[in-house]
Amino acid sequence: AYLFVGPDAVGKKTIASEIASKLLKTTREKLNTSPDYSFTTRIFDEKTGKTKKNITIAQMRELREYLARRSYMGGYKVAIIDGADKMNIEAANALLKTLEEPSENTILFLITDNDAVLPTTIRSRCQTIHFSLISEDILKNISNDEEKVKLSQGRPGRLIDWQENEDGFINYKSEIDRFHSLFDK
Repeated sequence: AYLFVGPDAVGKKTIASEIASKLLKTTREKLNTSPDYSFTTRIFDEKTGKTKKNITIAQMRELREYLARRSYMGGYKVAIIDGADKMNIEAANALLKTLEEPSENTILFLITDNDAVLPTTIRSRCQTIHFSLISEDILKNISNDEEKVKLSQGRPGRLIDWQENEDGFINYKSEIDRFHSLFDK
């Protein structure tokens, strides 16, 4: 099990997906169709119209059952838990059993912005890899737009999103302007 820790939009999930695709001999685009791949995150509650606050014990039990079965393709099974810090205590305890008694050829990636909120028992059973912000010089390889590079604040995921979604960048800038307009009021 690997614990990827760092700020949002620095590539933790992208790296985990890339490793998973290599292990499962597929592309990142086709990863979700692999029977040996599982992705877990907080679920959307249709009743409230909002994303649930936590990853639930039911989700972790389902993941544990999935990982206990043999690989369909005869190789690895890979699971990514995005927002692992959002597991409630019951879900974390359910995951702990999987970490203590892993199935053969099973790789888990726990993705989090804040590993300090995870139980020590979970952290101690994972190899932690820290991700950090990227320098502006490196980000200039992604975009020539100085303003986007500066406002991305070292987050390549944010910069890439703005390259593909100009409206997202315009909205971000308008929120900055709105925030600045609040001063002296």
